Amino acid sequence: TRIERLVPTVRDILAAGGLPILLAHFGRPKGQRVPEMSLQPLVPALETAFGCDVMFSADCIGAGANAA
Repeated sequence: TRIERLVPTVRDILAAGGLPILLAHFGRPKGQRVPEMSLQPLVPALETAFGCDVMFSADCIGAGANAA
């Protein structure tokens, strides 16, 4: 899967002391928030694959993104 292909790169970044940031989208809901298109349900799979906690932010700018 795509997640499995990311694992070596993410682990290399973490081992070097970096903080990887993954950006993705699931469809194009025409400026609307559509809960069914959220990638948040992937967090547990990412945590399992990477072996660490994964923080999720629904926004890429603003206070929500800064808090993540």
